[in-house]
Amino acid sequence: MGVVVVSGGTNGMGRALALGRAERGDRVLVLGRSRERGEALAGGSIAFLPVDLSSMAETRQVIEHILTENHVV
Repeated sequence: MGVVVVSGGTNGMGRALALGRAERGDRVLVLGRSRERGEALAGGSIAFLPVDLSSMAETRQVIEHILTENHVV
């Protein structure tokens, strides 16, 4: 059991990866732009963080958030 961060995890292959890892017992943090899809996916061992990784400043903030909120062990 570990922690998995999935960028673009609200749709397609990223979503499938997030769901699969959650089924294996991992804690999953999904990053994505679609708040609606992310919130629909969140629950149980899957958390959602809305983010636009095309912004370098926002990317730095997300990394800080992940590290300080103990998403990554």
